[in-house]
Amino acid sequence: MKIFALLPGLAVCFIVPAQAQIDKERFAIESVTQEYLQAWYEGNPQLMATVVHPQMAKKIVFDTGNKNGALAYLSAEDLLAQTKKKRVQKVNPQDLIRSITILDIYHNAAIVKAETLNWIDYLHMAKISGKWKIVNILWELKSEGL
Repeated sequence: MKIFALLPGLAVCFIVPAQAQIDKERFAIESVTQEYLQAWYEGNPQLMATVVHPQMAKKIVFDTGNKNGALAYLSAEDLLAQTKKKRVQKVNPQDLIRSITILDIYHNAAIVKAETLNWIDYLHMAKISGKWKIVNILWELKSEGL
């Protein structure tokens, strides 16, 4: 009978550390997302290189009227070059970020929706050697931001 009285206390011992780990992961994922957006808006390829995986792919689909549409693709190398060439925004990047929503985390994989003034990014992230990296981005322009 005494063993059953101990069970709720044991459950709390396991739940509290698990929640702390989840909060730590969420913070790390949000930080990577913030740094990605900051790097783009500030034209900072060095910062961008710290958050994207070298084999990252960034894609957008355009409806061209045929059954497959057109897929525009940027590699990590292309994204770093575009970031370097980008004209630096004269505004605080935080003013252009509307929201960052973590849609799912499962072990070493995460999906994040990042909404800015002009576009929405769906980021696929992977935890590699203890650090979260962006491995894939599917993005869409917002018509009201054009």
